[in-house]
Amino acid sequence: MKRVLSLILALTLCVGLLGCGGSSAKWQEQYDLGQKYLTEGNYEEAILAFTAAIEIDPKRAPAYVGRGSAYALSGDTDDNLTAAETDFTTAIELDATDPDAWLGLADVYIRMGDYDKAQETLERALEALGDDDRITAKLAEMEEGRFTDSDGHPRKTCHYEDGTLVEYWLYDYDERGNNIRTTCYDADGAWQNTEESEFNDAGQEIRMVETSEDGTRTEVYTYDAQGRRIREDRTNVYEDGQGTGYTLISYDDAARTETHESYYEGKLENRFVIEMDENGVRRKASNYTADENGELYLDYYVEYIWNEDGSYGGYHLYDVAGDRDTSE
Repeated sequence: MKRVLSLILALTLCVGLLGCGGSSAKWQEQYDLGQKYLTEGNYEEAILAFTAAIEIDPKRAPAYVGRGSAYALSGDTDDNLTAAETDFTTAIELDATDPDAWLGLADVYIRMGDYDKAQETLERALEALGDDDRITAKLAEMEEGRFTDSDGHPRKTCHYEDGTLVEYWLYDYDERGNNIRTTCYDADGAWQNTEESEFNDAGQEIRMVETSEDGTRTEVYTYDAQGRRIREDRTNVYEDGQGTGYTLISYDDAARTETHESYYEGKLENRFVIEMDENGVRRKASNYTADENGELYLDYYVEYIWNEDGSYGGYHLYDVAGDRDTSE
């Protein structure tokens, strides 16, 4: 960031020498360059290019929106998020009809963890714009208890029952976008549990530790040469005892199934068989539980629900008689 600030200062001095001739074309050139770097994920160069555009014409909002986006996507540091907040706020002051500026400012507040302010920002946006499909859709997500950043990462999700908040989850990510921490709280904000994960260079989760008031659960994951998870080893250390277990995962590409066979203290507990369609999308899963003799019997099955846009929509749970037990 120090390098960026130094280069910005140098750009400020250089741009001052350009004069007014052809300033519009020069602004467009720097703005387009900033957009190119932003699309490529080269946020440092994007910041420099947008800064050059701003120095050429500080009254044009789009360059502030671009630079604010670059700052926000550079990482959730206080400096980056404060700079992004300033840029998006300036853009709105210059042009309150730009929905990207409002969405960008709301995204900053989501990344800051100020979810109420994010929602208030988009409510103000509708007052200024009258209507906007993207802002309306984003507000609808928030009202359902889903707060997602511009990278598509959930930052907060809420669970309601009959319209009453029961619990919620907060998510943290590393610089590569890996979900390294998920923390659950009850409706009053009291901590329930935390899951912390480690990832390898390929982005595969290799270890997870869940901590709660009752103790800890540690899982270690193994992958095959194709990058598919094939084993999960678990160690539980709780107040009422401890134990170890593991799950073996196998794949049948011809039958389009994925089978999870779980053992605890060396004894078979259950087999979970997932069925996929021709596109590899999960459609159904059946759970077989082992009796005291180790014999498996069908306990229940689930059918997965997918929305029209391809996003996950929950599932229906059925008992062995085929009667729907519950839906999530």
